[in-house]
Amino acid sequence: MTITRMLGAALATAVTATTLAATATTAEAAPPKKKFTVTVTSAPKVVQQGDRVVIRGTVRPGTKGDKVELQIRYAGGAWKTTKMTDKLDGKRRFVLMDKVSSTKTRSYRVLRPASRTRKASTSKVLPVTVYSWRYLTQLSPVSGSSTYEYGSASINGVAYGPSVRADAHKNDGKTEYNLLRRCTQLSTRVGLDDTSEITATGTARLELDGTEKFTGSYQLTQSQPLLLDVTNVFRLTFEWASTNTEGTPTDQSGAVVTLAAPRILCRD
Repeated sequence: MTITRMLGAALATAVTATTLAATATTAEAAPPKKKFTVTVTSAPKVVQQGDRVVIRGTVRPGTKGDKVELQIRYAGGAWKTTKMTDKLDGKRRFVLMDKVSSTKTRSYRVLRPASRTRKASTSKVLPVTVYSWRYLTQLSPVSGSSTYEYGSASINGVAYGPSVRADAHKNDGKTEYNLLRRCTQLSTRVGLDDTSEITATGTARLELDGTEKFTGSYQLTQSQPLLLDVTNVFRLTFEWASTNTEGTPTDQSGAVVTLAAPRILCRD
């Protein structure tokens, strides 16, 4: 090889090495992609089973028609992308909705997928507590006497579902349930079951953590609806007593005091 060719080859090698080094330096110096700013402006913290969770917000930067997606995570699980999507309007706003079909504890967040120039980005995490109506009889009594759960009750000819009723052959009794501070409302009809004696009068009393919150007295066919706030209540107590004009000093039974189809609004 001549000296000229040797010098040419060396020069080419040097140029190639310099070019590769410059390319590597440029790649290393390339700034990282920025993220979108996904801001939630409105979202519920508490819902009932069957409601729709509605989440509103904005994305910056953004263009009309840009897509956002709703993600959900149940307690102990991983994030999953739902089928709920929306496109930004002219003011870069979005609205996402999800129907709550179960009582599972959950969190939501909004995803703006990656673009050519920006990374995928998510909003803050949005915890949502779900409440649902259930029969009080789905709980197990923690204590009680002469008070039982039945599959049905009848007051003034109207049939009700699972109920809590007094023993027709006792003068008084009670039952207690632990709500564990997970419930907010108790809904029931209080009165005398149609199996009560016509000469008997029954008195119902409800206590929340030892404090009386309701009392009422009824004769056959009489009752009243009751909606009671049980927020942060641990122990619910139902007490009852019977008096009977045809009874004896020791036997005043005959009034079947009833909580007809009592339901509680609770979270899991």
